[in-house]
Amino acid sequence: MVEPLLEATTSVKVVKADGAYDRRCVRRAVQTKGASLLTPLPKNARVRGIDQQRDSAVLSIRGLGGDLCARSLWGRLTGYSYKSVSGNSLFSL
Repeated sequence: MVEPLLEATTSVKVVKADGAYDRRCVRRAVQTKGASLLTPLPKNARVRGIDQQRDSAVLSIRGLGGDLCARSLWGRLTGYSYKSVSGNSLFSL
């Protein structure tokens, strides 16, 4: 599902996607390309010890308070919220 999109690109640093892409197979495909996946985590996300980047995001959100405000702040700090703003502006045209 994600592999054809990644193969069509030459260089990718960060892949920003919605929470539906927070899956091991997607993370593995993105990491194989040498990029990092930036997705919002589910509210019940746990540290798994499998993916350091995902575990770091879980701990960051927890460290910021673990509530809705913490998730919003995480989005601003990581740049994920900027994707949301640009995506919404395209649909309003």
